[in-house]
Amino acid sequence: MQFKERENIIFNLVEVQILRNGITSLNISELCKDIGMSKKTFYKYYSNKEKFLSKFFLELLKKSYLDIILITQKKDSFFEKFEKIMQIVQTNSPFFNQNILSELKVKYPEVLKQINNFKQIKIFPLFTFLIKNAQKHNIINKFEPKTMLHLFFSIISSNSIINTKIVNEKGKNEFTEIFQILLKGVLTKKAKNFLNKC
Repeated sequence: MQFKERENIIFNLVEVQILRNGITSLNISELCKDIGMSKKTFYKYYSNKEKFLSKFFLELLKKSYLDIILITQKKDSFFEKFEKIMQIVQTNSPFFNQNILSELKVKYPEVLKQINNFKQIKIFPLFTFLIKNAQKHNIINKFEPKTMLHLFFSIISSNSIINTKIVNEKGKNEFTEIFQILLKGVLTKKAKNFLNKC
């Protein structure tokens, strides 16, 4: 098995462990045992737990970023694109909630710095572009994109349903409701009329 395939297995297992127990309880020895890898091999690829967490979170962000770019290039309507992007955000937001970010700040501040840097350089400009494009087409009201992003990311990172536990069906419904409230608050009258006809 190639290491990249094994790394995907590791990341999938780590996702579940982080969502269930947080970062602090992530145990590299147990992780290696669960995937049938020696600690020596693990540390050959990741010199320490911090480097591993850095790679894990940055890979998660990069994948989401690339998926969103692919969605924006499709010929779908704004609302179809928005819904697909929100599915990506919903899937990944539990990894960026206040509990996990607080753990990173205390135990692995360099990882948090890298996450914030990636968000500033890649995620925020992409979302700003999408907002401005929607404003240009009179879909979203002309609020300051930076303010909208701040509100949006503050709500999803602090929401009680986005905690370190795996999001259940009730949580998914609440998450969808939050997005609908946010969306309805920023849509123009023209866009709301169009949405109501769909």
